[in-house]
Amino acid sequence: MENWKKKTFLWGGLVGLLAGVLASFIIVQQSEKKHATPALTANDGVKLGLGFLTFMRLISEVTNKD
Repeated sequence: MENWKKKTFLWGGLVGLLAGVLASFIIVQQSEKKHATPALTANDGVKLGLGFLTFMRLISEVTNKD
C-alpha cells in the first residue's frame, strides 16, 4: 500500500476515534445533568444514521472536485 494511503487511513481512524469519544462524552454529560441513563430511541437512531450519511456525502463532494 502506498504511503499516502496509510496516512489517510491512520488520520481517518484517529479522527473517527476522537469523534466517537467526544460523542460519548456529550451523551454522558447530558445524562448526568438529567440524572438518568441514556436511552436512544429508534427515531434517534434514524436521525444519527441520516446525519452520518449526510456527513459522508459532504466528504465525498469535497474530495471529488473535478
